[in-house]
Order: sequence, then C-alpha cells, then structure tokens
Amino acid sequence: MIGFAILLALGIGAFSIAQIDGLSAAVVTPEPGTSLSEVAAKAANGDTIQLRPGRYTGPVVADGKRLSVQGPAEGGVATIAPGRSNVIAGAQNGGQLSLSNVSFEITPAAPFALFVKGGEATCDVCAIEGTGNTPVYVEAGALGLRHVKIKAGEGDAVVAIGALGMLGLLLAARDGTLVGVHVGPVLLLPFAIAVGVRFGPPAAVVTVSAIAVFILTLTTQGRNPFGREAPADAVIHAQEFIFVLSVMTLGLAALTSRVRASQAELERANDELRRRAEALFDSNRELQLAKGQVVALNDALEQRVRDRTRELREALTQVKELRGLLPICAWCKRVRDDHDYWHSVEEYITERTDAQFSHGICPDCLREVEPRPRS
Repeated sequence: MIGFAILLALGIGAFSIAQIDGLSAAVVTPEPGTSLSEVAAKAANGDTIQLRPGRYTGPVVADGKRLSVQGPAEGGVATIAPGRSNVIAGAQNGGQLSLSNVSFEITPAAPFALFVKGGEATCDVCAIEGTGNTPVYVEAGALGLRHVKIKAGEGDAVVAIGALGMLGLLLAARDGTLVGVHVGPVLLLPFAIAVGVRFGPPAAVVTVSAIAVFILTLTTQGRNPFGREAPADAVIHAQEFIFVLSVMTLGLAALTSRVRASQAELERANDELRRRAEALFDSNRELQLAKGQVVALNDALEQRVRDRTRELREALTQVKELRGLLPICAWCKRVRDDHDYWHSVEEYITERTDAQFSHGICPDCLREVEPRPRS
C-alpha cells in the first residue's frame, strides 16, 4: 500500500513537471525571409518554431536547449538556405533539435545541411537539395533521419552517368579491350574518388567494396579486365588495383571530411567571435551614450556655476563699504567728510552704505532721561 502511494506521488509529480514545462513553451512563427539564427538564439528551452511556406536563412542551432522546427504539413514548402555559416541546422553542447517538413538548400559554401556536435538532432520528412557537398556531419551525439530525401545536383548526375558508362564499357570489353581500345578498371578510379569526396568515408567504403566485388567477379569469370594474362597474374593485378583504389579513395574521403569538419569548427568559432564583437559594440555604444550624458550633466553643472558666480559678482558690486579712519568729534560724535562738512553718524553711514537705522533708547540713557520721583 505504501509502495503504491509512493508510485502515485511520483507519477503526479512527473505529470506536474511535464505540464509546467509544456506551459512554459511557446510557438514562434517567423515570416518568410527571416534569419532563423536570431530566432533560435532568442527562443527559450522547449519552444517551437513554426515555419510558413517560403524561404528562410539559417543556421538554426539548438545550443544547450531543446528546440523544435516544424514546416507546413501541407500547402507549400519551407526551405532553409545557408546564412552566415557553413551549416544550416544542428545541435551542440547538449542541445536537442527536432525538424519536420522542411527542405534544406546546401551550397559549396555551406556543405552541411545537418550537424551534431555533442547533442541530438532528428529530421522527419525532410529534403536536402544541393551540389557537391556532404549533407550531414556528426562529431559527437546522435542524428536521426526518417523519410529524408537527398536530391542530387547536376554534378552528382554527371558522376552517376559516367560511372554507369564505365561499368558498361568494362562489361562489354573482353580481355581489357573494346574495339581495339584498352578499357581497364582504372577508369573507375576518378568516379570512386568523386563519390568518397562527395558523401564522405561511409560512402567511400561502400563504393570501394562494390568496385572490388565487380572486378573480382570479372576476373574469376575469365574476362580478364586487365588484359590477356594468366589467371594468377590477373588475381594479383586485381588485388593491387583494389589496394590502390582503397588507399586513394578512402584517404581522400577521410581528408576531405576532416577539412570540412575543421571548416565547420572554424565557422562556428567565427560566428561566436562575431556575436561577441556585436555584444562588445553594443556595450561600447551604451558606454558612449553614458559618456555623452555625463558630459551633458557636467556642462549643465559648469553653466550653473558660471551663472552663480556672475550673480555673486553682481551682488558684490552693489555692496558699499567704509574703510580707513573716520574723523569724529569727541564731544558731539559728528563725522567730518572729505569736504570738511560735519555730519551725524547716522547721516554719514546712510549716505555711504546700504545700512538703515532704526532709533531706540538703551537702558542707561533711559534711566538718565526718565523723571525721578521727588523725595
């Protein structure tokens, strides 16, 4: 009974967490032509980006969070084209990206339609269109593809037609000769290298294995694709050709894949540097605005100081002072001016200063002038 109660409580808690997480998620519907890079960067964990029919630019990167990108289920196609990066969509740093009903347009400058680096990405009912590039790249994590169509470009069609033509010539030749012209398996080498460079090491392994089976089949049937020679020599030549084919095709495929991976890492570092530079530019702009405000406040304060100083100077010009020795009569207390005229103290000071007099009587004088009672 107690165990049932514990399980019930855990179930209710998990359901509540799921409900809260669902309520916190939002659906963002950008307009066609929008850069999904900014939309994905601003989206919160668990948000869904609903695309309308039209063309958008990438990259869409789930960096440490869970995002869902959904195209129109019917009535049009949502295409994501390359932006400022060489990747179009992917997940990194533990992020999770889910895509459905979208089309990717890869170019030589953006060779990766989908990439995963330390995260998880799934693509359901997607199409990848482009020329001459490896469509996906996985360094660490998981990539799930379901109902994905990879449409070959013009270069892929030329390689496929050429390879089929060479296979037909080898099948038609006898002892490595067709109409007097030598036709050898070495003609398949450029096409095998093209497939390895185009689709990466896994496709190179499949291509080399298929060509090896094809050459060994011709050799064992006595068709001698390397020319008239003994069966033992034909087998040795077939082994030598398969070895050279494997080294060149797999080596160039691995080298090309590594170069593209380094290029993708460099592009991501460049994007991060660009974002930091933009953030630094914004901070510098805010600093310049704050500096301008400080300068404006300082100018206003200096102006107030100048105005106050001018007011004080104007006030000082209106102040009248008495300086030096004043000739005063010791008996009547009148003061003599510069023209030998005698004036009362009140008159002298009033004329030469802004002082005003109010008359009263001190206690001593009051006792002298006050009538005394008769004894």
